[in-house]
Amino acid sequence: MRHTLSLHFAEQYNEELLLVKDTSSYSISPLVSCERIEVVRPGTIVPVSIDTQRGFDLSLTSADLGYTDPSSDFAAIPDGIYHIRYSVSPNDKVFVEYYYLRTVGIENQYYNLLCKVDLHGFDPAIEIKDKLLEFKLLKMYLATAKAKVENCHQLQEGVAILNYVKKIFDRMSSKNHC
Repeated sequence: MRHTLSLHFAEQYNEELLLVKDTSSYSISPLVSCERIEVVRPGTIVPVSIDTQRGFDLSLTSADLGYTDPSSDFAAIPDGIYHIRYSVSPNDKVFVEYYYLRTVGIENQYYNLLCKVDLHGFDPAIEIKDKLLEFKLLKMYLATAKAKVENCHQLQEGVAILNYVKKIFDRMSSKNHC
C-alpha cells in the first residue's frame, strides 16, 4: 500500500492567513517521515520550506511565508498564484503539487462593493439590477480564473482574468460605485 497525498486550501476572508489542511491518506507501511510543505510565492522562484507533521492544519502567516519578519505584526498575504508542494520521505518521490490561486483580497473587495448596493427594498431600480448582474458576471470571472489556474494549469490566463476583475473593482471602488 502507498500514501495518497492531498491538500485542501480553505476559502476564507482573513487576508493575513493562508489555511492549508492535510487531507492525505497514509498507509501503515512505510512510516511517514520528513513531512514538508514548500511554497513558491507569486513572483518568486525560491520556495519557502515548512516542516510539518502528518494530519496538519496550518494557518500560515505573512511571516511563515517570508513576506514579513517573524517579530513584526502580521500583514496581508497577497493574492496571486502559489505553487505548493507537499512531500514525505523519500521527498523526491512521494509528493503532490498544486497551483493555488489566492483571491482573498479581491473577494473582500467584491463583498465591500456589494455592501454599498442600495436595493431600496426588494424591487430596485433597473440600474441597480444591471449592476447586480455585472457583479454576478465578475464573480464568475473569478471562478473562471481559479479554474484556469487550479484545474487547467493555464496560469497566465488565470492571472490575466484576475487582473482584469481587479482593475474593474478598483475603478468601482474609486468611483464609490453602487
